[in-house]
Amino acid sequence: MNQSKHSLQDRHDSERAAGHPGAQVRHAPEKGRSAANNSALAQHPPSHTTTATPSPESDSQDSGKVFIVMRHDNLKQPHAIVRFAEDAKIYRDLGHKLFTTTEASMMLKLIKDPRLHRIMDDQAWASVSAHLAIEAGRQQRAQERCSGEAAEGVCPTPMDLPLEIAEMRLDFLGRHPDKRNAQMLYEVIEVIRIANGKTPLYRAQFSQQSRNAEFWGVIEYTPISELQDQASILRHQISVLQSQTTHEDASEPELARAIDARKHHLEEISHLLLNHPNGQMEDPHNTTLDP
Repeated sequence: MNQSKHSLQDRHDSERAAGHPGAQVRHAPEKGRSAANNSALAQHPPSHTTTATPSPESDSQDSGKVFIVMRHDNLKQPHAIVRFAEDAKIYRDLGHKLFTTTEASMMLKLIKDPRLHRIMDDQAWASVSAHLAIEAGRQQRAQERCSGEAAEGVCPTPMDLPLEIAEMRLDFLGRHPDKRNAQMLYEVIEVIRIANGKTPLYRAQFSQQSRNAEFWGVIEYTPISELQDQASILRHQISVLQSQTTHEDASEPELARAIDARKHHLEEISHLLLNHPNGQMEDPHNTTLDP
């Protein structure tokens, strides 16, 4: 654990020192077929062909669009999401069925199902995440105008957030899709992608709270007893919220989200107790609840 806990921040620092664009605001990537994409296509040829419609023509005509490549064995399940028509044509020529959508529409699909980022190439993620950043700004301005509250469960994303916890947060966001989550969704996906060796970490587009946040720096100085106290408080809050539910209102989105947000936080604490640098002092199963 010690070997990897600072890997995200270390990589960012080294890229920044080398003048890597990860230290700057995101810019659109240059057009052109991804070498990694070509390699993946060569290694995984289709087992049979399907009709490919619509037919992408050229990069000059695909501004603002992304291409959804469907699986051969399940035309309702996407196989890949690519930004450029040239890459889409490769899939089409291999027999995949294609659908075209706008970057903004793809952003909305991503909010509903954050797992879609896993099949996006870097260029598609760069263009879609730009719209995610715009939506995050819109939500922030609306919140400031209305003095509204952030959605339940939204929190800063430290640059050194462990991959396991980032995946937990992504699952939570997928269970409760909400445009108010746009900033957190962008940040969590960036942490996951950089941990998996994909796109560089664009620190400038993280919120100020997230840029100032630390994970391991705080955890290392957080007594295990304090984590245990937090777990006890969360268990009590969950119990109280669950006792307030009735058969009629148990499905209310905000109430369900409030309960799930605390269960999610409890799950993170369980993970921390298992991996705390000062050693585990409590059975982590005592910090979880049955679903």
